Amino acid sequence: MAGLREIQGQIRSVKNTAKLTNAMKMVASVKLGKLEQKTKEGSQYHDAFEGLFKRIMNIVGEIDHPLSKDPKGGKHLFVLITGDKGFCGAYNSNVLKLLGERVSTLKLEKDDYAVYSIGKKGRSLALFRGVSLLEDYTENLSSDLPDEDMKEILGKLTDGYISGHWREVEILYTKYVNQSKYIASSSTLLPFKIEESDEKEDIGSWIFEPSPEIIAKMLVPVAVRGMVFRALQESLTCEQAARMIAMTQATDNAKDIEKQKQKLFNKLRQEAITSELLDIIGGAEAIN
Repeated sequence: MAGLREIQGQIRSVKNTAKLTNAMKMVASVKLGKLEQKTKEGSQYHDAFEGLFKRIMNIVGEIDHPLSKDPKGGKHLFVLITGDKGFCGAYNSNVLKLLGERVSTLKLEKDDYAVYSIGKKGRSLALFRGVSLLEDYTENLSSDLPDEDMKEILGKLTDGYISGHWREVEILYTKYVNQSKYIASSSTLLPFKIEESDEKEDIGSWIFEPSPEIIAKMLVPVAVRGMVFRALQESLTCEQAARMIAMTQATDNAKDIEKQKQKLFNKLRQEAITSELLDIIGGAEAIN
């Protein structure tokens, strides 16, 4: 059994761990509060934009745009969105698990698909599990992704689709529901499809400049960018929520271990004191 000094060292180590995990929990909580607000505002904008687009589709019917045309060949491209760091539970591994499920569901062979990773953890996990990566974006992700980086990401996705390298582009991300619920989800990015609105439009008094068809074509790239940005925003929010929960559990576990070690320390110290008292009493009786 460990001695008193060794147990004291273990108690100090566990206390330091609890301080560290608690600090990480507080940092994640602050970041989550900011990201939650941005995600909520972004979702409202995206929903309003989608509603407007559907109303325009009632007038146009179909969109003649390269990003909306049915593919003729190429590979299936998965865009994998994960975080840059760990300590967030199963957040990163759940998205990679979804990738495996989608490959099995679509019955894709290894040469039939490619993976574009956004986030360092997704890249590392994919390589560890033997998934071949087309390319990756491993710069530090933040809620304010630079426009240049967003253009770079979108360019690789859209240019490859238009040139026929990809027959479909599917984005794998984590959908945010609330602080304790987030779901690994998939969404088809390309070919871009949008349903018509159920509401019938009375456009007799409407004035379009330019025509509805041109407006619809102009909105397609904006909609695709919005889908990617929304997936990134929700994934970043989920990452901080997962990290806050993971660090809360780690802190609680560390405190439980500290209590157990303290009880063991007290027990051993009491045994040591009792043993010394017995020796003293025994020695005194021997003298008498």
